[in-house]
Amino acid sequence: MKDKVISLNTGEEYYILEELEYNHKKFGLGLKCDLEHDTVNEDELELFEISINNDNLVILNVTDNELATVVTNKILEKIRKN
Repeated sequence: MKDKVISLNTGEEYYILEELEYNHKKFGLGLKCDLEHDTVNEDELELFEISINNDNLVILNVTDNELATVVTNKILEKIRKN
């Protein structure tokens, strides 16, 4: 999913910069974008938990600040190594 755009049922679109599996869950770090206007909002970096439920892609905001910090730091480490 890295370097991909995902579209949600709400119409929102996100460009996924990097993903990471942590504690048996998949997380993604992405930017809100608009494919129709070919724009990426660089000011809205978001961390998501990504899963599949009944063949549907489910994106949940990470609301636990401690988890968000740990996962974001691990994603940034991964990006720096690449």
